[in-house]
Amino acid sequence: MPSSGIESLVLLLDSKLESLPLESLKVFSGIPVLCRDFNLHMYMQRLKALGHQAELHNNKGVAKETMSYIVDPPKSLEPQAKALVETELAKMQPGCTWSGILTSTEHTPSVGEW
Repeated sequence: MPSSGIESLVLLLDSKLESLPLESLKVFSGIPVLCRDFNLHMYMQRLKALGHQAELHNNKGVAKETMSYIVDPPKSLEPQAKALVETELAKMQPGCTWSGILTSTEHTPSVGEW
């Protein structure tokens, strides 16, 4: 068992952060397997395709009741972003309860919310 208690971690980064070498941060030093993926939907599809069963891997997977988002669209994409939040998120992971912030209709997220 690793010293951190975490066996592996997948980073799903915003395009503004993806060029940064976040894996080299000290906070991740105790994690033996650290990787990146494009987005949660693609990651979950790959796990499903491999027949991944969270309960067999000493983890609970992604908790469906704790899914969250921050959508910060440019002005020109605000209508599409609202549609994404209202209808498409539920289709991505059926049964999930999503909560989050749509900046164009709510507020700018704080550092803690990010």
